[in-house]
Amino acid sequence: MALNTRPAILPRTSPLLMKLGTHRSSLTELSLLGPLITPSDAASLLNSCANIVKCDLQVSYQRGNVNLPKLIELRRLGNLTFYEEVGFPISLHMPNLCDLSFASDCRTDIPRFDLPGILSASHSLTTLTLDLGFLPPDLVIRSLSCASWLKCLTFREWKVKKTHPIFHQPDDSRETMAKVIEVLTPTESDDSHLLVTSFCPDLEIFECEMWAFFSDDALETMIIRRTSPRFQGGVLWRVAVNFQDRPMTLDLWETLDNVVDEYFELELSISLRNLT
Repeated sequence: MALNTRPAILPRTSPLLMKLGTHRSSLTELSLLGPLITPSDAASLLNSCANIVKCDLQVSYQRGNVNLPKLIELRRLGNLTFYEEVGFPISLHMPNLCDLSFASDCRTDIPRFDLPGILSASHSLTTLTLDLGFLPPDLVIRSLSCASWLKCLTFREWKVKKTHPIFHQPDDSRETMAKVIEVLTPTESDDSHLLVTSFCPDLEIFECEMWAFFSDDALETMIIRRTSPRFQGGVLWRVAVNFQDRPMTLDLWETLDNVVDEYFELELSISLRNLT
């Protein structure tokens, strides 16, 4: 049974929550999207939908000070897509979460969704998709340091999301992507010639569809080291990068083509005007 409230308009009395009544416990899929969904509305519904396994959630409207629960148990939830326009400072216990997509437009000075905490506690999480638009660089890096079990990491701009260009901070996003490649690149350990990293050590798939503002050399080094027999972690077997926002040299393609084996998937998207 699926509940879809697209578009969801929840007035002060939240009739949606009232109409669901006792049927909430039987829901397995929940899509709660719309311009007037408050943290209180979302918390009330999630708190009574303990059996959902898939959830699309948008928290977009702040109305006064409300008493929010500190913790919500969602033990069966495996797939969560969460778009945060206002702060959602509630801990979600999701021990079986395996796929998380997250974007945030809220200001940095208000409590927000605890992404590092979620990644640290969700030991079954293998797939993470982030929209970097308004995520501070330090938050992204702290989050990746907690993603020990991650297999697939994707950076993607959500096309369905309404953005506000006047508040956009591209410099932060450029800084973030450069730091992401840096921390994902294994380094040589002090007492041996082995390559190690504590950031997503089991990563197998890396996809960047937005702001590929890292150097060709940095990307090349990350790929070469993560596919090296000396690397003490999972083997990276797919990399997809969109270079629409900056030039890419043919040297990168030729170098990687000579280094990786025939089973490695390399997808580099470019426009002819950005080819050098």
